[in-house]
Amino acid sequence: MPSSILHIIQDYATQTDNKCGLTAVSLCQQSGSSISEVRKELNDLFKTGKIKVREGIHGKLIFNK
Repeated sequence: MPSSILHIIQDYATQTDNKCGLTAVSLCQQSGSSISEVRKELNDLFKTGKIKVREGIHGKLIFNK
């Protein structure tokens, strides 16, 4: 699962030239995982510096670093 979430983020960054982020809910839907599993993995990815998080108009958005 860790690589699948990072892979989803990286693919989306490539499609949007890293100008649009993903929400945790959209990551859950695309990966088929629960929100708790996705949040745990996102925390690990953030701590290792592989993703960045920004505040969007409707909540937090996850970007590739």
